[in-house]
Amino acid sequence: MKIRLVLGHPADDFGPEVREGLLIEALCASGHDALAYRIAATEGKNNAFIRLFANDAQHGSDPHAAYSSALLDQIREDQPDVLIVNGPDYRAVYSAIRAVGPKALIVSIIGGATTHRRHDPRVHIVLEEYDGQIAPARSAYVRLQHRMFFPKLIRWDLAQLPGPRTTPYDIVNVGSFIPIKRQIDLLPLADTWRLCFVGDGPERGNVERQGNTLNRPAFLGNVGAADVYAAIRQSRLMVHPSTSEGFPRVFAESLSVGVPVVARQSTFRHLPPIPGIVLAPDPDILSVASAILNDAERLDALGVAARASAERWSQAALDSSIQHFISIIESLEVTYRPSLRERLRPYAEDFVDAWRQRQADA
Repeated sequence: MKIRLVLGHPADDFGPEVREGLLIEALCASGHDALAYRIAATEGKNNAFIRLFANDAQHGSDPHAAYSSALLDQIREDQPDVLIVNGPDYRAVYSAIRAVGPKALIVSIIGGATTHRRHDPRVHIVLEEYDGQIAPARSAYVRLQHRMFFPKLIRWDLAQLPGPRTTPYDIVNVGSFIPIKRQIDLLPLADTWRLCFVGDGPERGNVERQGNTLNRPAFLGNVGAADVYAAIRQSRLMVHPSTSEGFPRVFAESLSVGVPVVARQSTFRHLPPIPGIVLAPDPDILSVASAILNDAERLDALGVAARASAERWSQAALDSSIQHFISIIESLEVTYRPSLRERLRPYAEDFVDAWRQRQADA
């Protein structure tokens, strides 16, 4: 079968989506014509498993709005039997879905966002990172024929390295410095605890300026996977004050190292209970983190629970999931036949988009 994977977020290779790269390699090893497409962030290079396309400049810097007419032309030329997408709310993704024929099998890998009106009605298979991930939007997936678990990818070679004799940090935070991540909310903890921030982004400068106190936090910037795992391993607790998120990979990475996580209850109320992750009411996230750090027995118990939880993301679980997925797409037939209204909807959406663009340009 001809299989194409479209990754929504621009990058210069598979980037954080190493798991998706393993999926493409496994599909090729099974004899399928499989290849990943994505919009390049700068000037990445193609290889045997991924092809990069230029971003059409007029669409600005918002990664969700990134768009490539060349990528869409290639999808139309390929007319794959199976289209796998990652990132329902990325324009590159839902545009690619509309570019394939009505008989194509559409597979969606669900990460942060779980729904988009131009994505959901075409999807036949969903790969979820936890059971019930798309439950709030299930009614929109009118063609859905199958759901399955697709584990997070853990670098177990890094997670299982021995820990340090001492922990130079009490609290670690890993993620992009953008407004919704709310790293700035953690600064009051610097009066008592040693903070470490990993990542970069437009908000970093502001957080650094306001964090320039006696107990100045460490800012490591963007670092490789080995250094991310090292920073987590050298910390006692991960605190994640983000106000909008799906299920961050850093949660799985932190649990695999045995470092528990504290996060906002309002942000992650959709998650099932996961031992090692403590969800705190919004006003109490800082006090809950401090209480855990002050209670060595509870902290140790959470660390043990965290390691046990991480077993669900073992390499064996991922390998098994990939093989199960391959067996499904090799046997599943598209049974849903769209109505005339559904077939006409993309043309109506194009008309509305063009009208809105003319209004914006006027």
